[in-house]
Amino acid sequence: MSLAFYIYVNFIDTLLDNFLSVWIAGGSKDLKIYADLALLSVEGDEHVARVTNLHSATLGYSAVIYGDMFDEDDMIHTWKEVWKNLKKDEHLPEKLVAFLNSLSAEC
Repeated sequence: MSLAFYIYVNFIDTLLDNFLSVWIAGGSKDLKIYADLALLSVEGDEHVARVTNLHSATLGYSAVIYGDMFDEDDMIHTWKEVWKNLKKDEHLPEKLVAFLNSLSAEC
């Protein structure tokens, strides 16, 4: 495993685990509800894009956000789920970064 990959994995794991798992503690079902409500209430393409980026990225990384990684086998299984999602949507990392950039622009 390269150092860049290790840093990326740890960054995503820490960010998603500490931010989204607390913010949306009910898991991906609650996320879908919140995303649907947000899409109904936002106006403008920029805001719609922010909501859809968060929704797509969170669902794509949901195994890491809401899963348990107690040992190496759990970690491998969890990241295999993420790799499957990345094969379906190769733009998940960009969507996550776009959402995080929009958060930092708000601050």
